[in-house]
Amino acid sequence: MEEPTSRMAIKIPVQDIVIHQDYNPIGLIENDIALALLEFPVNFSSHIQPVCLPKKAFMVQGGTECWVTGWGKLNEADQPGGVVKQLREAELNIVRYEKCNTMLQTEMETSSDLVKEG
Repeated sequence: MEEPTSRMAIKIPVQDIVIHQDYNPIGLIENDIALALLEFPVNFSSHIQPVCLPKKAFMVQGGTECWVTGWGKLNEADQPGGVVKQLREAELNIVRYEKCNTMLQTEMETSSDLVKEG
């Protein structure tokens, strides 16, 4: 395991990972989420907070800046299920749903439940 990059970071061993029951690494990119069960509880602070997931009706305006993180594929040539070893992040702008569908129409199958960026 690599050393934390932030001086406020702490390492907590993971006891189990629960992958979404409908996740499939081949085909549509959906249900790409998992929960990590930690080996011991953490104390929340200004630097450690629980994740807040929005309600399905949550809408963000096109052009809004956001951050995404993940260990997923770096490019389309990567093998299904292959992940990078270090968590990556990127700053993106939200693209309107209609524009996103137009951009991806010939690229891949999409689902209306996906979060789209551009």
